[in-house]
Amino acid sequence: MIEKRRGRARASGQPGGWVWLQTLVAVALMQPWLCAGALTQQSPLVRRISIEQGLPSSEIYALAEDRHGYLWLGTDAGLVRYDGREFVRWQIPGVASGTIEQVLIDQRDHLWFSMTEVGLMELNPARELVRQFSVERTPGWSSNDVWALHLAADGDLWVGTYLGGLIDLQVNSGEFTLVPLEGVSEPWSVLALTTDREGSLWVGTYGRGLLSVAVGDSVAKAHPFTESGRHQVDALAPADEGVWVAARDRGICQYDSERGWRCPERPEDLQQIGDGKAMVVNGNGELWVSRSRGISMRSREGHWRHFQASTGSPFGLPPRRLIALHLDPDGGLWIGTEGAGLAYISPLSQRVQAWVSDAADPKSLPPSRIRAVAADEAGLWIGTFEFGLFRFNGHDQLTNRLPQQRLSANRIQDLGTTADGALWVTHEQGLSRLSDYPGEDLHWPTSEFGQGLADLIFPLGESQVLVSVYGSGTWLAGPGELLPVESDERKPTQLEDVQSGHGQIWVASERGLHRFEPACGCLIWLDLSDQRSYALAADARGWWVAVDGAIVHFVATPTGWKLARSLEWSGRPPGGMRVDPLGRLWASGPEGLFVLEKEAISWRRLGSELGVVAAEMSSRPFESDGESLLLPSDRGLLRVNPRALPSAPILRSLKLIEASVFRQGERVQLALDAPAAVEAGDGDLVIRLGSPLLGEAHSLRFLSRVDGLDPDWVELADGRRTLGVLPAGRYEFHGQVFHPANRDLRLETSWSFEVLAPWWRRWPALITAVGLVALLLVLIQQAMARANQRRQRQDLEIEQLVWAERNAAEKSAFLAHISHEIRNPLSGMLGLLQMAERESSGPQRSRLALARAAGAQIHGLLEDVFVWSRVQR
Repeated sequence: MIEKRRGRARASGQPGGWVWLQTLVAVALMQPWLCAGALTQQSPLVRRISIEQGLPSSEIYALAEDRHGYLWLGTDAGLVRYDGREFVRWQIPGVASGTIEQVLIDQRDHLWFSMTEVGLMELNPARELVRQFSVERTPGWSSNDVWALHLAADGDLWVGTYLGGLIDLQVNSGEFTLVPLEGVSEPWSVLALTTDREGSLWVGTYGRGLLSVAVGDSVAKAHPFTESGRHQVDALAPADEGVWVAARDRGICQYDSERGWRCPERPEDLQQIGDGKAMVVNGNGELWVSRSRGISMRSREGHWRHFQASTGSPFGLPPRRLIALHLDPDGGLWIGTEGAGLAYISPLSQRVQAWVSDAADPKSLPPSRIRAVAADEAGLWIGTFEFGLFRFNGHDQLTNRLPQQRLSANRIQDLGTTADGALWVTHEQGLSRLSDYPGEDLHWPTSEFGQGLADLIFPLGESQVLVSVYGSGTWLAGPGELLPVESDERKPTQLEDVQSGHGQIWVASERGLHRFEPACGCLIWLDLSDQRSYALAADARGWWVAVDGAIVHFVATPTGWKLARSLEWSGRPPGGMRVDPLGRLWASGPEGLFVLEKEAISWRRLGSELGVVAAEMSSRPFESDGESLLLPSDRGLLRVNPRALPSAPILRSLKLIEASVFRQGERVQLALDAPAAVEAGDGDLVIRLGSPLLGEAHSLRFLSRVDGLDPDWVELADGRRTLGVLPAGRYEFHGQVFHPANRDLRLETSWSFEVLAPWWRRWPALITAVGLVALLLVLIQQAMARANQRRQRQDLEIEQLVWAERNAAEKSAFLAHISHEIRNPLSGMLGLLQMAERESSGPQRSRLALARAAGAQIHGLLEDVFVWSRVQR
């Protein structure tokens, strides 16, 4: 049972008309932006790109786009290339950096640019310097200061110079001709060039007005404004008939040979337009004119719109001279400024209504976050976080703050309207119901909710609303009543979003998903997810639910709701989601504005194309006025018609812009135009893809697949893939890019590389190793042979030594034996001789003595032989 309790409604009282007027005047005098006045429409929104975003210089004098989609900038710091994500300062060997005056891409994709006091230079498609035209290098060249370049239909390049007149340059041969000015011999200067529909060349000059060179003619003829003809023409653009002329001190004029001058087209526009600096005509026939402090746009029907530069808002045109314009193929307008960098008006921003806070404009929105928007037949209610409630009349674009006598609260949380015409407001003081008559206003203070903060409002039926009270649950409010809403044990206390669809009312909260049942006035938990849910949106098949890290889709089945899809979501969850009549899902939140095309697999990011205001969307749910989405932002309010969403931008090229490895303590670039080799000891291989896209570059999706490594395509963050250590072998890397709004159109590129095996596993090393082994075997065999020979010699020597020793021993034994056998008898004979000698005398004794002496010598010799034989043994 629901405990019914009568809310203590507090009537504010109905002030008389004089009191109401006094209150409004008093409040308006305190803040200039609170007074009644036109709510300035800051449209189109401008995305500014400055040095903080990587731009090398804030002085941009020329813009041109090549066939691959790169935007080339002529700056005072030299030539700069931009791909929609990053800037690259282009260094040209042999050419010092200087101020680039003009940039042009010809039909061959050659880039021409002029540098102050240096002359004209040509780069081939590889962006290498191939030719240079200057007074010093080129005989007959008339000036080193080129102020205008224009490519004719036949491929000739028209060159306008300072004090050097007009030059007709043949791009293929390099031959050129100086075009004389009829009746003039002194030097003259060219500021602008264009051709009309018939092919005639029109020339804007400094001090000599408008000139023309007819097809087949070789002389420039003057078309003066007045008899003096001393006028300055700063910019030219082709018109349906003749040309548009930006004439100094005369505004925007049109000239054709039949009707002559119409200058200015409307006198009342002269002050607004002022001096045109550059002009371009888009595919719809709209003429865009950049001025010193703003931009003007003329429709094909002749209606002018003037957009002034903004000094107090980061969303409008920069308050500097706007001196260069370029229209990209998708309809985006790029603006080069003098001192404020690069500005961009996207195709979407040209179709979006935006109201933002501008400190320099007292009629703009207050400098406060917009928390809630509610639409009714009379216009919009806008709730801010610091300055209360505002009424915006969409018919005459007037805004007024609601008098504090009716609502004294300043911090608005949410707004909602019911069928009885009442406006419901939650704020820091509680809940209020504002009717058409101030005397019927009702207020419920915070104490009625148990001191909780009243937050979300969801209208029910004729006059009731569901109210989320932070920390206190959900309440049902109506005229004069306030009832708590019962729930099960999973009672939510922090509601994030409430939406209706498929005959049901779903509630997202910190406890997951609930369904509100009007019959019982209670919340029933849905057993689908217990994750915190942040935003809801119903489509034809089911419900989209935002949770941490994903947007999931539940579809209806005969057995109940089932999870059908889950899409990754990076960053903080969206605060609000809606499905438009075309079936696309829109999501808005702190990460910006996104849209998911029907059946798409990834998000299209739109916030960055609308500038800062759309990159800081509110974390609150957003509303719809039936045709358009009303998107609150921390910086203002956007009204987007989903049917006006531009088609997908054109993708023109996909390139491999980096392939590098970490080698010997530093990152080394690999060859991109040929198969590359990765050494075995190299660190991580980094491969990066790039697809120039000037608008919506952050929406691009890059995929890659490595043959033999990936079973399917792998999505890449920012086009970068890092491969770890790979096995040795040959690999083929394939890359793809597509835009979420047109995933059938995909660009592909491939690159081959080889991971080399360690040097000892490569064929040269193996062959060398085999050779070394063979050589080693030969050497071993030779060594073994020599060892065998040496061993054989040693064995032979040992054998001979043994044999010699044995022979010596035998000889010694023989000698010893012979010596012994002879010495003993000889000793006996010597003894007998000695005895005989003693007994004899005379000559006989002498002969005996001589015989004994000879015997003694023989005995001594035998003794020596005996001793030697013993030593040898």
